[in-house]
Amino acid sequence: MKSNISKEEFFYQRMEKRFMREKGLTIQQALWQTNQLAHLLHYIQTQKAYIVYQQSDSTLHWVIGTLVYYPITFNKCFNLLSIRGTVPYWDVRKRRWCTFKVENFLFWAPLNNPYCLEQSLLN
Repeated sequence: MKSNISKEEFFYQRMEKRFMREKGLTIQQALWQTNQLAHLLHYIQTQKAYIVYQQSDSTLHWVIGTLVYYPITFNKCFNLLSIRGTVPYWDVRKRRWCTFKVENFLFWAPLNNPYCLEQSLLN
């Protein structure tokens, strides 16, 4: 990591490049997607959220995830720079740790979002 940029900026640069390379997104699209991912990762360190991602077989997954248990489980604080190709999360329904590929991330919303609640009940 270059010393003249912050850890957050380094994360953004790495994720933007990955979104452009893996999904063929434009710079603006990759920036938007990276912003969404960063907001999700900050939010779920203290809260639960709906996370929507697509598997490589095109299956959509609506999950309720959190990182609240990360420090307890792994004996260290969550670090954005630990994200390389996959994102860990605690699946609230399955009661286990899961991951999804960064480039498969689509959307997230706080748990109290009524639209997401309706969609989650349909799945």
